[in-house]
Amino acid sequence: MKKIVLTGIVWLCMGVLSANVMAENWLAHIQIQGQEIKGMFKNEVTIGVQAKESTMDAPPLPPSYSCRMYLPSESWMEKFNQWIRSDETKNQQWILAVNPHGNYGPPMDVTARLSWDPKAFGPGSVVLKKGWQGDGEILADMKAVSAIDIVGSNMDQYLTIVYEAE
Repeated sequence: MKKIVLTGIVWLCMGVLSANVMAENWLAHIQIQGQEIKGMFKNEVTIGVQAKESTMDAPPLPPSYSCRMYLPSESWMEKFNQWIRSDETKNQQWILAVNPHGNYGPPMDVTARLSWDPKAFGPGSVVLKKGWQGDGEILADMKAVSAIDIVGSNMDQYLTIVYEAE
């Protein structure tokens, strides 16, 4: 009888520990959509928190595109389309380089739509801020809204996603 109770307690503890670990892990896909053209007019990056950090290089640009987005590395020498951070720290930041115009069309400001699923993020707060240092104006509470418009010409704008776990 003691063996059965002890086994049950061990399984219960394993389940609680697993649930706590799983709650910290998440992946979110951020999309941008520009003017619909025959070339690239949609782009996606993936961010998240997992046990092990990983990245995936962004593919090269096609000849014609109406928007683009990537995650610059900390050294600014590499461009990623996926950056999964290690769950070793509670607070994380990702810089987004967003070009709402691309190399298609006349040199004027255009609008591209940046979107995401607010339910994809882990427990805590997630905000999108202007600039690359993480201390700019808050553009969106990413758990309260699912999209914002980005206006600009053919040049990168920098935004920061700031995640603070509970």
